[in-house]
Amino acid sequence: MQREKLKSLKKELLKKGFVIEGVVGSFARDEKYNDIDIIYYVNDVFLDKFPGFKAIIEVEHIKSFLEKELGIKIDLIAKNAMSKTAKKYMNKDLINV
Repeated sequence: MQREKLKSLKKELLKKGFVIEGVVGSFARDEKYNDIDIIYYVNDVFLDKFPGFKAIIEVEHIKSFLEKELGIKIDLIAKNAMSKTAKKYMNKDLINV
């Protein structure tokens, strides 16, 4: 249920230039979970719409929006802020939605 809802929300957010690459962690592995870890990046459309500090505020709004819509805590992980080690381990679990 939440995967289908997230897939729908992903399409909606893409219009803003917020790109959900996928989910990792226990949600991705179909294990018991208390939150959903989402890897994302923003494209030029997002940066044009939300320049500078507005981008940070908008990401927080998106996080709140996702939590409200999915009814669960969301952790957003910026793809460009991940270390090589984090990418190595998270990419093993990455599931596209």
